[in-house]
Amino acid sequence: MATETAVFAAVVAFLISAVVSQTPPMAYTNHTVGGPAGWFFNATKNISATNYSSWAASQTFNLGDFLIFRTNTNQTVIQTSNLTTFKSCSIDDASDNDTFQYNGGDSDFNKPLTIPVALIISGSNYFFSDADDGVQCQRGMAFEIQVNTGLGLPPSLNQPPPPPYATPPDSDSHSDPSPISASSSSSSSLSYFLNSAKMGLLSGIFMGVIFGVSLMAGWQHMMRRRSTKRIAKAADMKILGSLSRDDLKKLCGDNFPEWISFPVYEQVKWLNKLLSKMWPFVADAAELVIRESVEPLLEEYRPPGITSLKFSKLSLGSVAPKIEGIRVQSLKQGQITMDIDLRWGGDPSIILAVEAALVASIPIQLKDLQVFTVVRVIFQLAEEIPCISAVVVALLAEPEPKILYTLKAVGGSLTAVPGLSDMIEDTVNTIVNDMLKWPHRIVVPIGGIPVDLSELELKPQGKLTLTVVKANSLKNMEMIGKSDPYVVVHIRPLFKFKTKTIENNLNPVWDEKFELIVEDKETQAVIIEVFDKDIGQDKQLGIAKLPLIDLQAEANKEVVLPLLASLNTLKVKDKKDRGTVTIKVHYHEFNKEEQLIALEEEKRILEERKRLKEEGVLGSTMEALDGAASLVGSGVGMVGTGIGTGVGMVGTGLGAVGSGLSKAGRFMGRTLTGQSSHARKSSSSSTPVNSVQENDGAKPL
Repeated sequence: MATETAVFAAVVAFLISAVVSQTPPMAYTNHTVGGPAGWFFNATKNISATNYSSWAASQTFNLGDFLIFRTNTNQTVIQTSNLTTFKSCSIDDASDNDTFQYNGGDSDFNKPLTIPVALIISGSNYFFSDADDGVQCQRGMAFEIQVNTGLGLPPSLNQPPPPPYATPPDSDSHSDPSPISASSSSSSSLSYFLNSAKMGLLSGIFMGVIFGVSLMAGWQHMMRRRSTKRIAKAADMKILGSLSRDDLKKLCGDNFPEWISFPVYEQVKWLNKLLSKMWPFVADAAELVIRESVEPLLEEYRPPGITSLKFSKLSLGSVAPKIEGIRVQSLKQGQITMDIDLRWGGDPSIILAVEAALVASIPIQLKDLQVFTVVRVIFQLAEEIPCISAVVVALLAEPEPKILYTLKAVGGSLTAVPGLSDMIEDTVNTIVNDMLKWPHRIVVPIGGIPVDLSELELKPQGKLTLTVVKANSLKNMEMIGKSDPYVVVHIRPLFKFKTKTIENNLNPVWDEKFELIVEDKETQAVIIEVFDKDIGQDKQLGIAKLPLIDLQAEANKEVVLPLLASLNTLKVKDKKDRGTVTIKVHYHEFNKEEQLIALEEEKRILEERKRLKEEGVLGSTMEALDGAASLVGSGVGMVGTGIGTGVGMVGTGLGAVGSGLSKAGRFMGRTLTGQSSHARKSSSSSTPVNSVQENDGAKPL
């Protein structure tokens, strides 16, 4: 009896030890990836939060351990046993059998989450983040570990091998019973207990394996489904991203939210940081360029009455311009076009030395300078280093460039020269509109590479024949009688045209024809100004603008335009009706031969004005605008008759001015008359335009 009890106790102890051996060990480890740094990517420094390869090398990993990724939804967790997938930093070509993606089940950005990953595969395991198209992986968010067997996987993560096969009891033992002794009864009870324990153990293991496999299969299915949904959403978002505002309005109808914006400029904060550091060096170079390029323009465009206009001090200060955004376009093969949204509210120190007749030099300081404009830069590409042969720079007409400043006399008074502030403001506006505003541009060769700049320079596109017919219901500016109106038209401020003056009439009829050169029909407009001729300063009765983009070639069109107080409606305080002006327009597009002829004629006129200036006939190119009426001949490029086919002089005289060369400024002026190019006398006219010939028709200004 004692022997049977001892055997039974030994069997029970064996079963208990067998069951205990099947329980999971307590020696498994949770590894927090990256330690205190976690699983993050520093977007500012473009690098991972820590060296994850070094962290992995300091750890020991066994089957059944867990990796704890403390992160957020800006990063992903990819586990793979495929070295090729790991090196590519992408799961695009990965297999579902060896690569798994974890993201915590949430697609929102910057949302904290913790991702546990069980180590169930021994050997090499690779982990990385494929966010930002693999950039995070390439910049350090990747590591490799070696997983040891250790204590093996716990039952919750693995299915152990099946138990040894047990032979079922012989059927004869039940059909032919023999006398049962105490020993055989104990053995039968022990056998029954052992079989029951094995069956319970096998059933538990089987159910655990079924549950674990089902759990893993469900998890994998869920992750695959979520990945498929994310890919589908990404494809839908890409399609939506390609739609314009008008397309979305058609799809959404009245439900389209107005707060949705479509930015066309890309932010370049990194460029502003770089520019702020480089500005001291850039400013020094820019000051030299401005002196060399802008001072000649100030001299060319200085108003009459001013004998000299130069920089006495020029410093761009310490505040760098700010680039709000850049839009890169490909408008033409072999060129890169960039539109730069530029803002500058700097602290420059700019002093102009202004000299006028009978007045000593007056230092004028430009204060509170602010610039708001969009700069178009075109890079002409070349096959030789530095790969850029020329750069084209211009200011876009839309939105309108804004250059704001205040003038202050240093040690003097602005009243020493009547209207000096307006003269300087008009000079700056004229230079911007006539030289820098698109389609006008500055072309700069780069790198000494031989290049044909003629393709980059602005060329005449066509000719606009404009007839000023009449005006109606003009505003009366006279105390006694009625206004004496005349009209000034131009596309470029450098080439203005003026009608005759009709006295004492608020409904004048001119019926005068002009021909204006069009250089870019898509962006240019013709400006029509109506003035009241008066003693002293002529007064503006109204202004109108006709964009050329809507004109059809070789088609006559009559237009009635309302006169406004200013083209800048934000500055208009007087909302009263100023009447209308009626014009007829006809646009003719040049062929290549006509284009070259018009270009040569335009250059010849400018050269003639320059020659007159060098000879002392003119103080500036702007003063020559009134004298364009003396350049009479058979040219086709300019209004009226253009440049003469002879020597460009009227009649047979050698004088540079035939019928008169006059410039009546807004505040002062002088008239050049006679057969000699140097004969001058004072004039009381103060016409704020550039030329007039009332008897024989309009001439270029």
